[in-house]
Amino acid sequence: MAQAIDAALAQTYVDFELIICDNASTDRTEEICRAAADRDKRVRYIRNERNLGAAPNFNLAFELSRGTYFKWIAHDDLIGPRYVEGCVALLEARPEAAACHSLIEIIDENGHFVSTYDYEDAVFDHPDPVRRYVNAVSERHFCFSVFCLTRRAVLERSNLIGSYIGSDRNLIAQIVLQGPLLQMPEVQFFSRDHGDRSVRALELRERGQWFDSARPDAGRRYFIKLVTEHARILFMQDLTVSQRLRGLGWMAGWAGKRVPRLVREIVARSPAG
Repeated sequence: MAQAIDAALAQTYVDFELIICDNASTDRTEEICRAAADRDKRVRYIRNERNLGAAPNFNLAFELSRGTYFKWIAHDDLIGPRYVEGCVALLEARPEAAACHSLIEIIDENGHFVSTYDYEDAVFDHPDPVRRYVNAVSERHFCFSVFCLTRRAVLERSNLIGSYIGSDRNLIAQIVLQGPLLQMPEVQFFSRDHGDRSVRALELRERGQWFDSARPDAGRRYFIKLVTEHARILFMQDLTVSQRLRGLGWMAGWAGKRVPRLVREIVARSPAG
């Protein structure tokens, strides 16, 4: 946590606010955050009385923000000193773009290099919004682009982070339907991989409560929800009829390849199940 804060405050672009939403931590998080707020006026520290779950806590940070651009930062990831400056420069030069991210490296719990991650390299910077949508919904990538620097107006036209598994993938799709997601050609984002990471520490059925503490069953039968939301967002954005039909056609094919998975969830929802 301390490293993530220090990395954020070390940006060469200095005109920003750092909002920290402490989700009712039980370790030294509060101490670390209050110390950061005391030494730097750009830090705003908010502590929740109870654990809201990841999705409501992420969304709270956005609701409290005031900037033209917005970026989420996980407590264990790092950004390089030029991250914000480089992303802002690209977005200012490309007003049609919705967001920007940098090249990515994976680091371990000690901050040591593990690997270069390139599954999301430039796949969201395409003139066709349906192509960008397809690439976002695809299961080939790890959703690191949810941590991109995004225009505030774009996020205001989205559902933010939903209280269901896979909602980060859905949000990326909502972002890129509104415009390209650019890529800064520098490694300025470092994703930390370790045993306590949610996707490693929690079973799939346990992740629902991690997303939203008020919905402990959100991890069950989540795939139907994900398919429905992927289709629904095609009607939320300013697309032509042809673009919506292309997107729905691709989604039908994508879901069709996963019929056994959908059937298992439908059966589980029935009284007989």
